[in-house]
Amino acid sequence: MFEQAYRRYDCRVFVVDNLMTVQNGSKDDYYHAQADFTIKLRKFAEKLGVAVHLVVHPRKTNGKNVTDNDDVGGLSTITNIACAVFSMQRVEDGEMGCNAVLSCTKNRAYGQLGDVRLRFIETSRRFVQLGEKERPYGWQKDDWTDVDEEPPF
Repeated sequence: MFEQAYRRYDCRVFVVDNLMTVQNGSKDDYYHAQADFTIKLRKFAEKLGVAVHLVVHPRKTNGKNVTDNDDVGGLSTITNIACAVFSMQRVEDGEMGCNAVLSCTKNRAYGQLGDVRLRFIETSRRFVQLGEKERPYGWQKDDWTDVDEEPPF
């Protein structure tokens, strides 16, 4: 289906949300089937020069932040296969001047790792980098107004 979307509609960015919903292989080999699926996605991306984002939820952490690429649900091989790994965390408002942090924990292309502080805007359900304004998109109504207010949480 991804190849068809690439050829027919020139799609360049693909999202699989999420790996746990992918039914691939037998119940006995569930985790290895997930790793095989991840390898197929990576080969697809490399072959066509596209981006594939695969959402993988963390293991149960009892409220602790995910700090390691091996904290993903399923086999840790999944993050070894990936070219880049990002982790999204909620943080207490005011703790870092934001209410979410996006961390790059693996970057095979450039090697650079780091964090981006974000704030979540409830009305549009978007994340905006701290200090920047939300921007309108072409599909939105003409009566757009900037949202400068702090989120209600």
